[in-house]
Amino acid sequence: MRGGREFNFVYFVQAEALGLVKIGATACAATRFRSMHTDSPDKLSLLGVIRCDEARALEARLHVYFRKDRSHREWFRPSERLLRYIGRHATSIAAAKLLSLDDVVHGNRQRRARGAAALAIWEAEQAEAA
Repeated sequence: MRGGREFNFVYFVQAEALGLVKIGATACAATRFRSMHTDSPDKLSLLGVIRCDEARALEARLHVYFRKDRSHREWFRPSERLLRYIGRHATSIAAAKLLSLDDVVHGNRQRRARGAAALAIWEAEQAEAA
């Protein structure tokens, strides 16, 4: 929690000109994306979100896992491995449009379970790689 707010989403945002992908955590994905979009000189695309109870922990683990792709701070080069992870584990924006952004942002038990599963899969992949 930061500032008394629970972080329930890991999000993946891509800056179009540079192609870099930001991996972050937030309490509200839609609000965070709007504020980033407003503040950015580059056009941003929300690639997907993962809803989970352990969003800050998952974010930190992803930063470590993709450290070889890090450009700076929370921004990463769009490696095949990173894009494959997003494709497998994040709710895509195409799906979000079909489900409505509010449904994706506010989530439900199934998406929360999917986020927990993504964390478990990530941990299993790490154990296999070690």
